[in-house]
Amino acid sequence: MENQKSNWYGRKIIALFLICFVFLAKAQNVTLDELINLRKHDLAYVEEYLAKKGWVYLSTIEYGIVFTNPSISNNRVTVAIIIYRYYADDIKTLQISTNNTNKYLSYVDRIKSFGCKLIDSYEEKETGIVKEYRGATTTFIVTNEGYTNVDIFDYFEEYGYDVNKNFYTIGIFSNDDYDIIQMIKKQAK
Repeated sequence: MENQKSNWYGRKIIALFLICFVFLAKAQNVTLDELINLRKHDLAYVEEYLAKKGWVYLSTIEYGIVFTNPSISNNRVTVAIIIYRYYADDIKTLQISTNNTNKYLSYVDRIKSFGCKLIDSYEEKETGIVKEYRGATTTFIVTNEGYTNVDIFDYFEEYGYDVNKNFYTIGIFSNDDYDIIQMIKKQAK
């Protein structure tokens, strides 16, 4: 009983911390053009640029660094995550994930405005709906992951906030990097 009570209090403290953090975070958006440019830079530049825009370092993953910038506007929680990946000195990719449908659609419209062509679309069990767009120098992997059950969403819902649980991801690759990654994936099978 005592353990359940302390666990309950622990969850509430974490939720309160997250809500306070979100209120303090500035809702800075990053344009697709900025993301394309960031992909070409080193980690130090990316971290400093995103910090100036109100993004914070969240964690380190294999071959990458995760940044986040959550916000609340009109009682609606928006979560955005940028992952900067560096597979080798020459291969750098960047992806942004968000639960903001309007932002996702603005990114897709911008991709199309570059003249990128849809080269493939398919559904993956673990990933969702995937669309691949290719331009003269850049490939974009656009994913609608659908309903995502993330614990943090439950915390915000407990406090009466509206949360869109659909997640959208846009991966940005140079065409050469994308081709190399695809070749490595095929060899691994």
